[in-house]
Amino acid sequence: MPILKHNSINPIKKFSKDLDNTPAEKNRSDYMHIYQSRQWKYARKSVLDETPLCEICESNGKTTPATSVHHIRPLRTFLDKEKPISELNKKERTLAFGYENLQCLCHSCHAKIEAKEMRNEKKQRQIEADIKRDEMREENKKTITERRRHTRTDNFEHTIAVDENGNKIKIQIF
Repeated sequence: MPILKHNSINPIKKFSKDLDNTPAEKNRSDYMHIYQSRQWKYARKSVLDETPLCEICESNGKTTPATSVHHIRPLRTFLDKEKPISELNKKERTLAFGYENLQCLCHSCHAKIEAKEMRNEKKQRQIEADIKRDEMREENKKTITERRRHTRTDNFEHTIAVDENGNKIKIQIF
């Protein structure tokens, strides 16, 4: 094994820094108190001992050692970031540490699954934002319609309405 000088770049350290910048790793840091707990370390080791090969690669006929344990239902979908382990209820503990919610994967498969989940969550947030925006537009239309007042004068009728910005609009009808 080559000896690395103190001023040379350690490729393993550089690689781990690159991993820390991925969205999955940033999200993982929000739940670091879970991943650093004794319960997680025990559950992770037990699952990896029980299933030492990547489950996805194995289903595709490949033999790849499992290096990661993946939550099938991600922590972010059921757990508050700040919630201490001592306050987890039975369902949350089962989802966080239970074998039925854990899957052994190689690094490559785990990265693909995490990226896909992040894309799907981003799409879902965009859909929700679009729905909310459309609902607000409908509310504004109703508000404009409700605020209209009709007044008559000798030769014409005019309507005063309020637009989306709250400005009064005067419409004259002859």
